[in-house]
Amino acid sequence: MRADVQIGRRRYRSRLKQHLTFPSFPALLDLCFLLLMFMLMASSVVRISGIEVQLPAVNAPFVAPLGNLVVSVTGGDNVKIYFRDRECDLNTLRRELAALKDPNGKTVVIRAAHDVPAGVVEEIMAIAAEARLTTLLAVRPVENKPEIRFE
Repeated sequence: MRADVQIGRRRYRSRLKQHLTFPSFPALLDLCFLLLMFMLMASSVVRISGIEVQLPAVNAPFVAPLGNLVVSVTGGDNVKIYFRDRECDLNTLRRELAALKDPNGKTVVIRAAHDVPAGVVEEIMAIAAEARLTTLLAVRPVENKPEIRFE
């Protein structure tokens, strides 16, 4: 389809041709690569701990910075304690926290399942206090679902 353009008395015919073709493969490859990079950058790559724990749901306004001092406590019939993704007992945890160099300003994040007895969590908090560490209890946010009312 050529467009004839008239300027004054002369007619000019365009030599440009319109190509209706599929985009080239390198352009599509670049686009896919850019989308992949965007998805990788936008996703969260921080892994808290390898131990699966069902955290209690609480409306908490505070978000703690992540550190490497994470104590995971699984619930159920037999309670298991993990520090740095290794299973340990309370005495081992006491030794490892006491052996930390320069404990000032460090925080122990306790990831306790919702069915862990409160006494176990209190003991872990006491052990961290003996080592001059502050403690935080990890929770998951409450999902705000609209309330459905039937009247």
